[in-house]
Amino acid sequence: MKLLKKAPSCVVGGKRARRSTSTWKDDADRTITTVVCETCGFRQVEDNPWHYGESGFTTNSTDAAGVGKADAPGREFHMCSLGAYLHGRSGLNVLISGSGLSLD
Repeated sequence: MKLLKKAPSCVVGGKRARRSTSTWKDDADRTITTVVCETCGFRQVEDNPWHYGESGFTTNSTDAAGVGKADAPGREFHMCSLGAYLHGRSGLNVLISGSGLSLD
């Protein structure tokens, strides 16, 4: 018998959320589950097992392309900017959580 997970709620406002499971493009055996709030749209990755420190990354690992640095915004900054643009919004404050060692 498979146990079902409790229905998720938003970690920001506590409202109802829904789960969505996707598979990796190159590996159908790998999946990722996200939780999306039906009220505010907050998204989070559920059960993310990745740990940067245990994987050998340090604060000196920020030379990779796309990683936000003090003098240049990175991938997460540009994704948020694009999202705001596509929704016709400006002057937003965006919290990026879980972006690894990026300074965005």
